[in-house]
Amino acid sequence: IATNGTLSAPRGNLALSANLDNDGTFTNNNGKLLSDGTTYITGDADPVFYDFESTSGQTRIQIDTTIQNNLTTSTSASTTYIWTNKTLTMGTATSAATLVHDKSTFWFYAYAGGHLATLQGASSSYPVQVQGSVGTFNFGGGGGIAQLSNVDFQRDITTDGATDHIKLTGDCEFDSIT
Repeated sequence: IATNGTLSAPRGNLALSANLDNDGTFTNNNGKLLSDGTTYITGDADPVFYDFESTSGQTRIQIDTTIQNNLTTSTSASTTYIWTNKTLTMGTATSAATLVHDKSTFWFYAYAGGHLATLQGASSSYPVQVQGSVGTFNFGGGGGIAQLSNVDFQRDITTDGATDHIKLTGDCEFDSIT
């Protein structure tokens, strides 16, 4: 999306099989962006999606991004990344969002000392609900830190016990963490 450009998404599904370089205005219209293949979310303007589903390949969130309702990684998706020193905000001031992770790896890509990758709910009253039964989470590594705020993990979390680093900066709840 060019600097002065606008993309007004449909109320239904918008299929994306390439990168989204957002330098303009993205209007979500309460629709779903379907990422079908490797997608890098980049640009100078932080996008606000309503629903986002990764159906295959990788999704790399390389700019601060908001998802108001649902983020889903489906069975053919390989890896979803929150990039170094970037924030994924989920939900709104009046409603919770859901992150459904059921396949492969969700990686807080903070790979060196002092680097952060952040997942946060938009409101402490409506934390992002993390669900799903399979799929792994990588929390940093190499001294990097996964930063969490206003997050409710409604599934078991297993860390590697050595390189995973988690910093809680707001209300968080975990069903089980080992």
